[in-house]
Parts: sequence; C-alpha cells; structure tokens
Amino acid sequence: MKNYPPEFRADLVALYESRPDAAIRSVAADLGINPETLRNWVRAAGTSRPWGRRTREPAQPPVPLEAENAALRKKVRELDEERETPQGRKSWPTEREARLDAFRWLHRYNTRRRHSRLGQRSPIAFENVFHVTPTTLAPAA
Repeated sequence: MKNYPPEFRADLVALYESRPDAAIRSVAADLGINPETLRNWVRAAGTSRPWGRRTREPAQPPVPLEAENAALRKKVRELDEERETPQGRKSWPTEREARLDAFRWLHRYNTRRRHSRLGQRSPIAFENVFHVTPTTLAPAA
C-alpha cells in the first residue's frame, strides 16, 4: 500500500472537482492511480457527486411527470382491486346481479387465476396433474 501525503490527496480531489464532466475512473487513469483510491479520497473530502450525474446541477425531475405517474399508479391500484375482489364494487342494483357478480369472481378465482401456492397454476390445472379423470362431467347420453 502506498502512502500519499495529505497535500497530494487534496490536490487530486481539487483536480477531480475542477473537471465536472470527467469520471473518477478517467481522472485516476490520467494520474496513474487506482480509481478506488481516488474515489475514497473524494468521499472522505465530502465532495462526491450524486449517482449518474457528472455536473453540479441538482437533479430535479419534472413535476408534471411525477403527478401523472402518481395518478396512473392510483388508477392501476384501483383497477387491480376491482378485478380481484367483488368488493371493488360498492353496491348492486339487485340481489341477482350481486350473486352473478360473486359467481363470476369465484369462477375466475378457482379456474383461471394462477395461485402462487400452486406453483403459479390455476386450481384446475393443479388438480389435473394429480387426477387423470377430468374435473368436469361427461355429457349426458
């Protein structure tokens, strides 16, 4: 391990800071030192740059996009809740419609929806692996 004097370290950190478009790796290669050594000196000096930025300007994402992303995430969450639970709907006009909606949800949940506990297979596909007889009735003669 080489020992560098503190003045030398400070000069190299200052050189790195004077070149905002240069990466630590390129500055270290120009000076013939290990990039990790220079990176440690920059961190110790408290002058490291944010990840992915080579300039001193603060990274500020555009506000309209953040608002749009938040609105889209909320909408996706609402659609997932409606699709996965019959409670996503607050009321039904008739008892018959409520029963039909519950039956549709149960049918999807038990036949088409993949379950993680069953190895991402639907319950019907899981049963078919263990039972050679079909799970549906044969047509009447």
